[in-house]
Amino acid sequence: MEVDVEHAIIEKKKKKVNVPIYHPHDWCQLVRACSRKFTVVEIEPDDFLDFSVLLKGPLVLRHKDVAGNPFKWHGVQMVRVHCARMWISRIQDLVEQRRNISEVEFEEARHT
Repeated sequence: MEVDVEHAIIEKKKKKVNVPIYHPHDWCQLVRACSRKFTVVEIEPDDFLDFSVLLKGPLVLRHKDVAGNPFKWHGVQMVRVHCARMWISRIQDLVEQRRNISEVEFEEARHT
């Protein structure tokens, strides 16, 4: 992989300094000390988005895909949202070493 060399540099530095790491900030400091070619960007709690509020409002968590097949969320590797079909997302997971793509609708059913 492209980053194997970088990971090796970090692991070597970690063994050399033998300092316990208790917090993600400690990892940032270690990586900064490894090489000037590394750019460390620390993520703050506000940088994480909470999508759970959408499930309390306009969206519904489904357990069946658009075709009516059972859908399990635990194996999901990627969620792709298309602008034109915003409430129907393509969900990709890896099941039994093959790529499995399902479409899941999140929009709440409208009553007429």
